[in-house]
Amino acid sequence: MDTRSLWNIILGGHWKCTSGFLHSSDYEIASYLKITNQTRTTTKLCSFSMIQKLVNEENTVVNSACPFINANSWTIVDDYIFLLFDGDDKSGAKLDIWNINSYSNKPFGLISSFESISQTIHGPIFSIMNNKTIKVSLKHNLLLYIAESQKAKVKEWFCINKEESNKEEIIEYGRKFEFSEHWGEHYYKFSHPSIFVWNIDDKFSGIGEQPIALNFKGSDTCSVFYMDLLPDETGLIITTVENNPIKLGYCFCFRRPSKILLLSDIDKYILNNNIKSELCNLNITPITISSDDEFVRAATVIPYSGKDSNIRCSIIYYSYSMLNNVSVHWFSIKLCIQDLYKSDKGWICNGPKRVCVENYSDPINTIHPKVFQGFCGLFGDELNTIKIVPDTRWIITSTIQGPFTILVAINVDTCEVCKIEFVPKNKNCSLIGCYNILDVTKSKKSNSWYLLIVFSSPIIPSLAILAEIKDFNPTSNHILYANEIKTISSPVGIEQNILDTEFPKFAKSNFNNCSDKFIELLSNISYEIFEDKHILMKPKLFENLQKIPIVVNVHGGPNSVSVCNFAITNCFFVSLGYAVLLPNYRGSIGFGDNYSNCLIGSAGNIEVKDVHDIMESVILKYKDFIDSKCCFVFGGSYGGFITLHLVGMYPNRFNAACSINGVTNAATKIGVTDIPDISLGLICESNVQFWKNASYTSDQIKRLYENSPIARISNVTTPLLLAIGTDDIRVPPSQTIEYYKILKSIGKTKVKFLQYPSEHHSISKLEHLTDFLLNVVDWFGRNGGIPIKIEDK
Repeated sequence: MDTRSLWNIILGGHWKCTSGFLHSSDYEIASYLKITNQTRTTTKLCSFSMIQKLVNEENTVVNSACPFINANSWTIVDDYIFLLFDGDDKSGAKLDIWNINSYSNKPFGLISSFESISQTIHGPIFSIMNNKTIKVSLKHNLLLYIAESQKAKVKEWFCINKEESNKEEIIEYGRKFEFSEHWGEHYYKFSHPSIFVWNIDDKFSGIGEQPIALNFKGSDTCSVFYMDLLPDETGLIITTVENNPIKLGYCFCFRRPSKILLLSDIDKYILNNNIKSELCNLNITPITISSDDEFVRAATVIPYSGKDSNIRCSIIYYSYSMLNNVSVHWFSIKLCIQDLYKSDKGWICNGPKRVCVENYSDPINTIHPKVFQGFCGLFGDELNTIKIVPDTRWIITSTIQGPFTILVAINVDTCEVCKIEFVPKNKNCSLIGCYNILDVTKSKKSNSWYLLIVFSSPIIPSLAILAEIKDFNPTSNHILYANEIKTISSPVGIEQNILDTEFPKFAKSNFNNCSDKFIELLSNISYEIFEDKHILMKPKLFENLQKIPIVVNVHGGPNSVSVCNFAITNCFFVSLGYAVLLPNYRGSIGFGDNYSNCLIGSAGNIEVKDVHDIMESVILKYKDFIDSKCCFVFGGSYGGFITLHLVGMYPNRFNAACSINGVTNAATKIGVTDIPDISLGLICESNVQFWKNASYTSDQIKRLYENSPIARISNVTTPLLLAIGTDDIRVPPSQTIEYYKILKSIGKTKVKFLQYPSEHHSISKLEHLTDFLLNVVDWFGRNGGIPIKIEDK
């Protein structure tokens, strides 16, 4: 088969469920699935599925497509979805309101659409986690959201237009081209995200002229990243990051100066339906919830049920101590709780802060009074949703346990941490892979809860599952069971009970938009966990019973992990006939902090040897079908750092290698990256708070260089494919350009260099991703791997 056709088949079958919710009423559960179709475009396509569960009737599914194209942020309140978009020129805002009540006159329909009159009220709309950057107060008819603050107006030195400006506007000479810091990779459009308020009427038929900024004391010196409404909608909990003295990259880097703040009694300032511009500067002094010695993220309000629901609540948030020894990417983090109470003077703290979930140096391997066996901590970030279980004091989220993403339920009062195990209808089958929670709702017919779960494995791209937990009374070993009800697996919501048959039939019914060829490809892939940490994928059938080559796909981070989910790159390699090894070297998360932290001070050494040794162990164990003389390595970011180290430390071991946006010289990187503190922490064991002191010593520069791939560049003989995104902020293009020029200058000619315009740290545009992966398999094929087939007519 033409290699390009094979790639198109895999793209055509790859649907990814990215988010969703459950909406419950007396006789139905309506579920919304947001599906990304990567076949022809990267535009987000969405659809509704309504599952009706009627008394004495079989379950039925009704579908309604909804054109949610590139919504920046959205939230669900009662029977409505509020979708917020950037304005036409990427400033201002547009709001769409959809009805999700199937019994209304306009079920699953757009009922209102508004656009701000002024397109200069703020910059791009900020989004970090669904439902954490947009809130709706139906009680006060207000929409609150986070967007980039309006920049101060500047004036050119020789301004021709002498029209008088509004006296309140700040106009200064000489600042038109002034440098402005931002929050790094992924958040490069944002320097000062703030809260904005938009007035809507109770029938959604009208809206205020324009949003206004909701400022408070100190808001000019911090950026707002998360917010949540308090139960009576009179206060806000916000997570902020300090703007000064300098900004560092926020994405996937926890150690940033941050606070959890309480804004109480905001209703006193924005109570009426016609917000006046003079009310935007609120005379509110925030109450600081977090302490000065911790880094924090993702504050969430947990309400009480019953008569105290409007006067009591708890705030949970992720926390990491500033006193910990060194700056690294990620680690297990604490979950902290602060109870609040509504007094005559507004919302106040009720008692001291409590730690609900601790850090864990090693996985729990014995019976524990509050935690299930195998638990090694929480790794919550903007990708891991926290869902509140209605009418309980439980929350559900996901975490890493070894090479798996699992669901956990946490009781915020007792601090019990339980593993949620999925139970399929077919008791002889199991789904081994990764689970994430999309939403949870309570049944109004019985004392049980419905969960919308998304499952993925190396051979199942994405599967949305409706499951039921009968009650939240865990077993003695801290396990809760979620029993399968049905599967909502495809963009058109075809109903299908999972695992009733063997995989090929299952795949046909659940991926009805895929071709039979894609199903055939998936059914010919097998996978296993090697030594409890690493993942090995391989084809089931080998042509002519020949030994097959192996590709080592090294994850980045380094404080990240390869988990047992679907990855289109790995599927492509295996479908071509390669075995694929995903090693979780020392430094990876999900195996206890001791496993992660042992990399500190040894970066560029032990993890490189780990990857090499893991590969050799796999080859030795499977010597009957893996060709030990046909090995390839592939990695991006820190995975590229390890890849380039491997070809320098073991110059004759690999047939070919590929690095994309890889770190080549940590000594030159720290001056241009958005996360210089990470390299200093990993290699130099530095714990300096870099936002306070951005200097470094000559000894540190020397150590950074000596532990970088560029120090071994003269050893390289392996054919190298290098690739960059030209707009990468995390590992700037200069890293690879420097490495490439040195290679060429010393006579290393077996190198090819690709650059993709307007791409950042991840190659996301479909044209570029396709070109890159076809280049990779072609490069490997030309250097001892499986030759690609191009059948031009």
